[in-house]
Amino acid sequence: MPLLFKKENMRYFLLFIPAICLLFMQPQKATAQAATFEHYQQLNDAETRLPEFKDSEDLLRVKLKQLERINKSRKKYRVPPVKLDILASRVGNKIAQEGSRKKFMGHFNTKGESPYIRYAMAGGMDHVKENAASISANQQLPVGEADLLDYMKTNHEAFMSERKPNDGHKQNCIDPHHTHVGIGLGWKNKEFRYYEEFIDRYLAFDLKTSTVKAREEVSLKFKPLFNHSPYTIIVYHEPFPKSLSPDKINRLYSYNDFGKTEILSVPPWELPKADEQGWLRLTFTPQKKGYYYVQLFLSDKPYKSDNATTEGKIQASGVVIQVE
Repeated sequence: MPLLFKKENMRYFLLFIPAICLLFMQPQKATAQAATFEHYQQLNDAETRLPEFKDSEDLLRVKLKQLERINKSRKKYRVPPVKLDILASRVGNKIAQEGSRKKFMGHFNTKGESPYIRYAMAGGMDHVKENAASISANQQLPVGEADLLDYMKTNHEAFMSERKPNDGHKQNCIDPHHTHVGIGLGWKNKEFRYYEEFIDRYLAFDLKTSTVKAREEVSLKFKPLFNHSPYTIIVYHEPFPKSLSPDKINRLYSYNDFGKTEILSVPPWELPKADEQGWLRLTFTPQKKGYYYVQLFLSDKPYKSDNATTEGKIQASGVVIQVE
């Protein structure tokens, strides 16, 4: 279904009030926070993809504080917390920085790439679902730690204050199937951009290459990481995107989480059988150039009905094959 994920630019006025705060932190809490930071710092240093959009230690600390805010929102609605995803954060940083420089805000970059294309081209294979927001001011925005935290809080709280039926951002924030989130930041002069890249990580993948030629067979192996059953597979084709102007991006209020043409649909009763190690193999042969978006759905229970629907199922992949 189309997802209505868009926030209009907000006019933001800053009022500075000097204050002195004395912070008292329990030793156990301080130790846990230090361990959490060290864990994510190691992940950040180990991630080699999109190195030009790597967060500094200071920005990583800021994002971990925002992660606490996101998980506080999720806890309120009794859904599990999410972990910070380093690659998705860099994907978010990339479009946030481009958007703040070129003064656009939306789910497409100037190459015309949608969220699942941008994440997949960076090396991601899980399903991604994006929130985007911005702040535009009448003066240059300060960007200290407290300022960034305030901007992120403003944007996230705007998501959470949405009401039905126009509450797409909120529902994304509290989707119980999400396991991780990438947090993207970008700012330039009077512009600030904020992205939440929610990730559903339920599968291990084995894909030799994500780039093939037309009429060359694609072979994708996948295996559930948890106690979920493969349910169905849908593969979509879409032509390579065309470039978009910033004005055009600002007028695009949604993105479709599927391609233009469905080229393969595998119902539950036709799924490939798992091997002794639990791996399933999907093969198909793309006939023309473009992107092929592979959606793998999982279910909490094995299929036992005469009817099949993806409603309520876990969309567990964001695999994109580029056919040249």
